Amino acid sequence: MRERTQAGLNSAPARGHNRGRPKGLSEHYQLIAPDVREMYEKKQCSTNEIRKIFGIKSQPTLYRILQFAGVAVNGF
Repeated sequence: MRERTQAGLNSAPARGHNRGRPKGLSEHYQLIAPDVREMYEKKQCSTNEIRKIFGIKSQPTLYRILQFAGVAVNGF
């Protein structure tokens, strides 16, 4: 059983199956990134207000969106 499991795990990448969670942002976050960047750079709202407006659940996700949009976020 162990050999069959290992054989399946080793052949999965050849079939296009990768293990683990996908990296990167969802399409929704990629679409709102320019708007988030604009609000962040104009300092119209605090980061918590930006998160509420766009429905972003966590602060680290907000910073990942900003990095995707090309903003250099200090301390992240």
